[in-house]
Formats: sequence, structure tokens, C-alpha cells
Amino acid sequence: MPIETVEAIPLLAQIHLRTREHKEELWELAVRAFQAGATPASIARVMGLSETEIGQLSQALSAATADSVNIPASQAS
Repeated sequence: MPIETVEAIPLLAQIHLRTREHKEELWELAVRAFQAGATPASIARVMGLSETEIGQLSQALSAATADSVNIPASQAS
């Protein structure tokens, strides 16, 4: 594997940061869609996840929804 050039390293860092931000946005949308009635399979499909990841997504969405139910409405936004 080639060693990254000095010019490439900051660009890779930007890609990493934007990817994390994008994943966080998608997760928030997935939770909102689940709360609105979308099935985990539908959410997984539009997110491009594999069939094997649906169970994991379902558990994560259920946990996230349970956590958000316990947050006072004033802090939920």
C-alpha cells in the first residue's frame, strides 16, 4: 500500500469528518422514519444495507426510540 502524500492527508481527514457527519444525519432520519412507522427492512433497503444488517438496525432503532421516549420533550429537539 502506498504511503499517503502530505497533500492527501488533510483531504482524507475531510472525507472522514464528512462521512461521520453524513452517517449521523442518516441515523437521525432513520430514527424519525422508524418513529413515523417505517419498518426496519424499508429503512435498511433505502440506506443500502444488506439483509443481514436488518436485525441489527431493528435493535438499534428500537433502543434509540426507547431512549428518546425517556427524554423530556424540551430536550428532544
